[in-house]
Amino acid sequence: MKRELFPLAATLFILMAGVSMVTPILPTYAKTLGATGLWIGLIFSGLPIVRSLFSPIFGRWADRVGRIKPFVSVGISIYGIASILLAESRKVYHLFVSRLFQGFGSSLVNPQVMAYIAKIAPPGEESRYFGFINMIFFLGLGIGPFFGGALSDLMGIKAAFYLMGILSFSALLIFILVVKEKNVENIKKRREKKKLVPFKIIIRDLRILGIIFFRFALAITRAAVLTFFPLLAAFHGISRSGIGLILTYQMLLLSFGQYPGGKVADRYGKFNSLVVGGLIANLAFILFPVAKNMLWYLLLNTFMSIGGALSMPAAMGIISEIGRDYGPATTMSLLDVAFSVGFAIGPIFSGEIYDILNIASVFYITGIIGFLGLGMLYICFKRY
Repeated sequence: MKRELFPLAATLFILMAGVSMVTPILPTYAKTLGATGLWIGLIFSGLPIVRSLFSPIFGRWADRVGRIKPFVSVGISIYGIASILLAESRKVYHLFVSRLFQGFGSSLVNPQVMAYIAKIAPPGEESRYFGFINMIFFLGLGIGPFFGGALSDLMGIKAAFYLMGILSFSALLIFILVVKEKNVENIKKRREKKKLVPFKIIIRDLRILGIIFFRFALAITRAAVLTFFPLLAAFHGISRSGIGLILTYQMLLLSFGQYPGGKVADRYGKFNSLVVGGLIANLAFILFPVAKNMLWYLLLNTFMSIGGALSMPAAMGIISEIGRDYGPATTMSLLDVAFSVGFAIGPIFSGEIYDILNIASVFYITGIIGFLGLGMLYICFKRY
């Protein structure tokens, strides 16, 4: 593993721990400002919507310039400023605008970080590198909510937002001082080269199209888990502490499974790992409504996490290979858009199913979407 990966991992861990710290308290904070259910939904959906709009623009720009460090630095700075704006919000729409601003920062960070990994990963080891960085990413997301909730209980809700800002600026300092961007071409040399491949040609690549379908469907199912799994588990008599334990267990297993899952993908084939992992995860997901007790939920979450550990680094490894032809930041931004759009509309779509039918139908119908996404992936790759 190359040494330059570790400072980036430290930056990402600190940043994600800070960002996820406010997740459990944001709905409560919004309610204190008079937010309705619709406003709360908009506050949560605003970030991925803005990210999906701007990620391709900044990804394209980064490939044209030949650098990612300035983009990520500005994006992390925006995270820090947004945390202060969130803490100082006086109206619901202040919160909403602050989250949109945070989404703008996210569009500068996520695709560029993935493009950096794609550039430094040796050929044939892409999934292993992405598995490692995914592990760090999910660990940061996993520990943040616990500390955010505890801090808000001890010192008030705003303390968590300010700590998010401190962590964001700490991550920025590490990134600027320690992370090195090697083999950087200047803008003049980039312009002398052949122009970047147009987007309309890139999305005609069936491999990219297949992974976009897969990532979109994955986001729909993940959104359903985060939004409606607590309701489903409570319906079957699982306590709040039990639900928290299940979700923490799933996140930790998914996190620690990323690196070995990436090694498996590199060794036995990225596409094979992607399909097998997707099948395992979707089968476990669609069986959630038939589980009746804690043991069954832990078992299904185990299989779902194993499937995610196999498929996620494999998908990023494939996109990394494809990105050598089209530009790493550009192709990573398309992956980011697919997931962001799915994650933005997933809760709304699932909510409509819940209102019209029932809680079990949420998992059956979104599970079918997961299988359709996997089927489209398979068809696209076989036709390529």
